[in-house]
Amino acid sequence: MRRPHEKGVLVSFKDLLKRILPPPVHAFNREVARILDAVDQSRRETDALRELIAAQGNSLDQLRRQLDAERARRLQWESQARDEWRAQQQAALDKALEGQAKTLAALSQSLEQSAAGLQKQTDALAEAFAAGREQMATRQQADALNKRAEILADTAEKARRQAADSARHASEAVWAQIFNNTISESLWLKDKTFSPGRWAVGYPYLYVMYRVLNETRPKRILELGLGQSTRMIAQYAAAFQDVEHIVVEHDPEWVEFFCNDFPLPKNTKVVMLEREMVPYKDAESVRVFKGFKETFQGQQFDFISVDAPFGGDMKQYSRIDVLNLIPDGLREKFVIMVDDCNRIGEINTVQEIERFLAQSQIKYQMGRYSGDKISVLFCPERMDFLCSM
Repeated sequence: MRRPHEKGVLVSFKDLLKRILPPPVHAFNREVARILDAVDQSRRETDALRELIAAQGNSLDQLRRQLDAERARRLQWESQARDEWRAQQQAALDKALEGQAKTLAALSQSLEQSAAGLQKQTDALAEAFAAGREQMATRQQADALNKRAEILADTAEKARRQAADSARHASEAVWAQIFNNTISESLWLKDKTFSPGRWAVGYPYLYVMYRVLNETRPKRILELGLGQSTRMIAQYAAAFQDVEHIVVEHDPEWVEFFCNDFPLPKNTKVVMLEREMVPYKDAESVRVFKGFKETFQGQQFDFISVDAPFGGDMKQYSRIDVLNLIPDGLREKFVIMVDDCNRIGEINTVQEIERFLAQSQIKYQMGRYSGDKISVLFCPERMDFLCSM
């Protein structure tokens, strides 16, 4: 017997009864038992998962405690190693300076002896001249005595200059030894080949600059003049990618020659600025970088190295560009280094830096480092250790 179709499908009477009547009890109970077993199994799996998560959490906590302990031990070890390294460097510096002092003392004694001998000769000549003035019969004898006095004075001056040059060369040699000992175990200064002297910075400058970079860790560096100092600062910038290093230079041919021998890292940038002559105070003509103030307006630096533009022919002021950065271009922990401060132009510029800092009410310290040339460093009072390294 068939019934009319339901929704387009023919349905038998037996199928219709299955839809109307409840399922058999046994099948229903089996289905319920299966569901309960599945629920129980799910609960057991959930409990096991909770236990696993708890065990993993305990393991992570234990691992975190071990990691914290290891980090604390490492920091303590690094601090002790840093203190030991500084103590060793200070001991080496003290020993080298002691040797330098002995050398300079010997040179000073030799100079004093030479000066004393020359003074005796000069005094004897003066006495002879005084005693013989009344007895001299001719003008020629007086001229001869005067000429001899001039020769003795010139000889004394040459001896003084030679002694001073010897003292500077001895000091430069001591700084070379100190610098090479200091950088021997450097972690970031890989290329240790430098050619200091003449137009380039000397060993005292390189030594102090390395200590500034290694111990104050500046982030924004401005360098006036591409050269030996760039070989060091660029390696520092390459080792610490958060460092920004800007070099100001005027000669494109020198930049190309330098970079062919020493490729610069990505975070070292060369800014090309022409040079021009401008008046400053009572000086009619001072060589500066054209557009320097406009180029770096609004920027701040925590390390500034000044070794350009060329200032050997300047008679009153030299390298005054840095004055445009005081005080707005200086960060809180700033360092300014100026080379060639044995020349009158740089000496006067250093005095201007002092005046600008004082007018800006910046409490600062100034240190001098002497070798073949004199370098000057400025820093805040709380960083005064940089002035006595």
